[in-house]
Amino acid sequence: MTDFNFHEAWNAAIDELSSDGSPNGIIELHDSGYLTQREIKDNILRFCISNNSFTGMIQKIENHPELWVRDIAEDLRDTLQRIRDRVTDLDELERTSPLKPGARIFLTGGYQHPQPWWLAGRDGYWGTFVRFAPVREGAMPIAFVKLEQEIHRVEAVGTRHEGAYALLRLTGVAAQWTSSGTVTIHVAQEFPEDVVAFYDEHPFGTELEWGATYQLNALEHET
Repeated sequence: MTDFNFHEAWNAAIDELSSDGSPNGIIELHDSGYLTQREIKDNILRFCISNNSFTGMIQKIENHPELWVRDIAEDLRDTLQRIRDRVTDLDELERTSPLKPGARIFLTGGYQHPQPWWLAGRDGYWGTFVRFAPVREGAMPIAFVKLEQEIHRVEAVGTRHEGAYALLRLTGVAAQWTSSGTVTIHVAQEFPEDVVAFYDEHPFGTELEWGATYQLNALEHET
C-alpha cells in the first residue's frame, strides 16, 4: 500500500479549487481527518476573496449533505454582503486611509507559527508605502510597498519569490486599510502596470504569504 502523502494531496486539492472552484478535495481531507472545519472554511473564504467567486462557491456547497459545509455557504453570503458594504472608491480611500505615500510599514507574521517560512528567521521586513492600486470594480484596492531589502525565497515545489516590490492585498473579510491589518503578499521585480493581469498570472496559491501582518509606522524591530 502506498503511504498517504499529505503534501501531494493538499496540492491536488488546491489545484482543483483553483482550476474549477471545486472544494471537494479539501473537504475530503477534512473527512479523512487531516484538516479541521476551521481550516476548510478559511481556505474556501481565502479562495473566494482572491477570485471574487462567492456566488459560484455558494452554489457549489449550499446543498451539500454535511450541515457544517452548508453553514459555510451561509457565512459566505454574510461575508459577501459585508464586502459589498465596504468603501472601495480609490479617491475616498486615498483621502481617508492613514496610509500615505512615503509612510513606513513593517511586514511580519504569517500563517505558520511561530516561524513563518517566508521570514527565514527574520523579525520582518521594512518598506515604504507608495500608493494604492485598483484591482477591479467593487474590489478593495491593493497597496504597493517598496521593500528596503529584496526577498529571495524558493518553495519546496520550486516556486520562486524574488523582488523588492510588494503587492499587499487585505485578507480580512470586511477589512479596511487602517494602521494595521492582515494581508496577502506577492513580491515582484517591479510594480505591475496591469494589476488585474498580474493577479490573473499569479492566482490563489502563488502568493509569498497569505497571513502576514502589516503595521504602519511601527516601532523599530531588530531585523
